[in-house]
Amino acid sequence: MRRQKSVHLFMKAVKFVGECFKSRIARQSFCVSSRLLSCNQPTNSSVAEIKTPFIFKTRLSSSSRNTMVDTSNPYISSSSRGLTKEIEIPVPWGIIAGKVLGDSTNPPVLCIHGWLDNCNTFDNLIPMLPKDKYFVFIDLPGHGLSSGIPLGMFYTTYDYIAVIERIVNHFKWKSFSFLSHSLGGNVSGVYSGTFPEKVDKLIILDAPGIFPMTPGTEAQMLRTAIESYAKFEKMQDKEPPVYTYDAARKKLLTANKSLNEEAADILLERGAQKLKDGKYVFVRDVRHNYRHPTAISAGSVSQFLSKIQAETMHIMAKDGLFNTIPKERQRVVSELIFDGFKSAEYYSRVDVEGKHHIHLCDPSGLIDHVSMHLSRPMRSELNGQTNFQYKFIFHRIHQINRDCSSMGNNCRQSSRRFHKSTCFVHSWMVGKLQYI
Repeated sequence: MRRQKSVHLFMKAVKFVGECFKSRIARQSFCVSSRLLSCNQPTNSSVAEIKTPFIFKTRLSSSSRNTMVDTSNPYISSSSRGLTKEIEIPVPWGIIAGKVLGDSTNPPVLCIHGWLDNCNTFDNLIPMLPKDKYFVFIDLPGHGLSSGIPLGMFYTTYDYIAVIERIVNHFKWKSFSFLSHSLGGNVSGVYSGTFPEKVDKLIILDAPGIFPMTPGTEAQMLRTAIESYAKFEKMQDKEPPVYTYDAARKKLLTANKSLNEEAADILLERGAQKLKDGKYVFVRDVRHNYRHPTAISAGSVSQFLSKIQAETMHIMAKDGLFNTIPKERQRVVSELIFDGFKSAEYYSRVDVEGKHHIHLCDPSGLIDHVSMHLSRPMRSELNGQTNFQYKFIFHRIHQINRDCSSMGNNCRQSSRRFHKSTCFVHSWMVGKLQYI
């Protein structure tokens, strides 16, 4: 009877440790190896068909892009070369497409592209990025391979924040970091002020992080958005414009003076689709060219900034987009935003030579700053949570081990084995935690 009870206690201990390791605490805070945990990679789930603009009906699923190569485009995607893996995250209106790099048990970094770009914008950074992180590159809704929102809906900054939270919940991240450019930088800044306890590091490339609307333009902005979206809905029977590949590249370069031809090819690989007749169509949602019906006021900017706790780094291009706005507007934005990251546990700003797409056209100029910031220890609040969870788990293990020992000789062999196992796990975790 006593032997049965001792075995029961031992199995109880094993079950508890197993549950701890399978929990989000072990998976995210302690970076348990993939031999102990399943990879938790998203699968290409089928998504219910909903009515979306005509421009998305010809899109390929991202899963088919791991092997497909467009011979008209000289650029071969990172997934076709085996550097990254394509993913699709189910959402109510379709999918959020993207790709991943690295071991999913490493600390995650979510990478968000700029306005009218796609997640290929980080491709030239991929070979240079730290190997001890898990990078997730996504296409925002209506960009790249991600589904556009249904007709009758509007794109807003606040909806982007909700999309980011869906992604975080999909991966079950307890905490993560941002690497974001332009529009993505503003989205990540607002998210960091909305969910401050979830963001460890915040890297913003050539963007303020939050951009306020011009005072007094609210009513006109709302009217313009409503009228533009209504006009778009009446155009659904009209076929989208098509281009030869060279014409598509020329159009992209004309609209983006900060790109070179190589960068244009990289973005077109994911941003344009070849039709049966050999012509190309841009797959981004043209509604992104319209004004948002809502924007963030100067007062709201201060509120969001006051909540940000993430260790923040601004990397600004000296010939970047920010320097194209009027000087007086630059001064107002600088005083309101760049001087407003006072609640961040750590803040730095770096100005580098280059244009708005420096991360794509000349990543060598900023990769050292990116790597250095990501290599900083986990910020104190998150690290404190990790240590508390760590102590709680091993306090329980010690209690169970003590109960096992108190059962007497019949249980001592099992107790010694269990104690040896817990000591091994303890020392292994301490080794991991010294890098957090």
